[in-house]
Amino acid sequence: MKNILITTICLMSFSQVCFTQIEIVDKSEEPEIVSIPYSGDFMTFDGIYDEAVKSGVVGEKVTLIDVSTSSLYLSNEDYKKFNSVDFSLRDNFKNKTFEVVNYHIDIYDILTIRNDTGEYLWKVTGSDDYVFNKFIDVFKDKFIG
Repeated sequence: MKNILITTICLMSFSQVCFTQIEIVDKSEEPEIVSIPYSGDFMTFDGIYDEAVKSGVVGEKVTLIDVSTSSLYLSNEDYKKFNSVDFSLRDNFKNKTFEVVNYHIDIYDILTIRNDTGEYLWKVTGSDDYVFNKFIDVFKDKFIG
């Protein structure tokens, strides 16, 4: 009698395991960031935590005042291999204006920037000195003109 009872319990538990539905969800695709258009209300990314607000700077101009060449890359492959721009090209970035072409986030905010010298990936860090040009225009309109 014990054997029949144990066998019946084993079969019932086995049938529950076999016929349980498993839901598989593909999480490889990251959700797309819905951007909020940049209104010129912040000068830098310091203190801005919302990705939708940061992604609104695409299409705007940014002036790199003093940016380390170790945070600039020629391509996405160079970024993944940590091959930054050569130090001899530092003058191409100091006090130069670029257009923001793309925004994505890794550990840091990554902006794709472009001007006459080329297109670069810029890993935005807290030690970089830069300003978004629309902030300057809004500031001038509000307080000077």
